[in-house]
Amino acid sequence: MCIDGGDSAFDCDRINHIQYTISPAILIHGSAIMYNVTNGSEQWRNRTQTLVKSISVFFTKDIMREVSCESSGNCHRDMYFFKGIFASSLAATAQMAPFTSSEIIPRLEKSAHAAATTACANEQVLCSFEWAPDPQRPTTNNLGPQFSALQVIQANFVPFGGKLASHNSSSSSPGTESGIVPDGVSPGNSTAAPNKPDSSGGKSLFEFHSHYPMLAAFLILAVVLMG
Repeated sequence: MCIDGGDSAFDCDRINHIQYTISPAILIHGSAIMYNVTNGSEQWRNRTQTLVKSISVFFTKDIMREVSCESSGNCHRDMYFFKGIFASSLAATAQMAPFTSSEIIPRLEKSAHAAATTACANEQVLCSFEWAPDPQRPTTNNLGPQFSALQVIQANFVPFGGKLASHNSSSSSPGTESGIVPDGVSPGNSTAAPNKPDSSGGKSLFEFHSHYPMLAAFLILAVVLMG
């Protein structure tokens, strides 16, 4: 469980037990990076797995929710961005630590479908912050809900991305588990990934995430217009 933290005004003795998606997002992504750069360290694998196991509280029937404020409608403006950051971090985690993909990818798929068909299915093509069926609050032109909806849809491009490049090479490092691989494949067998990089070699994480925002936007529009 990743809680919000302590209050510096009280020397951090008073702990805030509220859970926000952004807290595990940062920790999971960081842990997955450490797993990757340590060539599949068992220690970082266990840490990453423990963190991934803790995120079920943020999903209802595999649809992402900001449990601290979504149902009550008490989310502040900055909280509207949290689910988008969470989705992006989970996608990066699935790419950095492919053994997590079986738990992450289905949730990203269902959340993206819900965001496109429920939260953004309206004539204004604006999204509400709630993605579950029968949202209680209307759509909004606030940037946060639009950002989060786009991010969760963009996150579903992870299975189609090439393997990551190593820190000192433009091609995939043979010693790391880069790219999503099937269950049972050892970390060192990077050639087993179902998605092969193009002739230019592996893709950096920044390159992967920076290519698809416009495509994601068109995808949302297509789903809404066809629905």
